[in-house]
Amino acid sequence: MEAQLEIEGGLWQKCQRLRLYVAQDRALEQFFKGLEQEVAEVAMKRHGHAKQLVVFFASSVTSQCGA
Repeated sequence: MEAQLEIEGGLWQKCQRLRLYVAQDRALEQFFKGLEQEVAEVAMKRHGHAKQLVVFFASSVTSQCGA
């Protein structure tokens, strides 16, 4: 019984860690999207046009916890 609780506790900790990583990924993605918009606005003011900056995000976390 104790071994089962230890396994479940370890899985719970792993799931919590994965959820944190997913939340960090989302926050970074939002930050870079905002930065991209700011850079485009500055370029438009300075040069009259803006080059498109493409930022690709791929989740490096594979979750088995349903996050």
